[in-house]
Amino acid sequence: MKTSDQRKSREWVRDPFLFGMALILLAFVTVTLAVTGRVFGDPALIGLAVVSVAPAFWLFYQRGQAMAGRQPNQRPRRR
Repeated sequence: MKTSDQRKSREWVRDPFLFGMALILLAFVTVTLAVTGRVFGDPALIGLAVVSVAPAFWLFYQRGQAMAGRQPNQRPRRR
């Protein structure tokens, strides 16, 4: 059974505007790191740009769980 606190904690993931803004922020950070790494020739910045893509996958995972109405680590029951 879900409490109202658990539902409210992930409401931002269901909101298309806030979800889109979070993705735009992640995209901006990724592009900024990639361009800066390319301009200065620093492979560490390019590596950070590649790693900064991972939170976007996490956001889509959280959104899928929120839309399905399950907890993030809860598996569906087998009958």
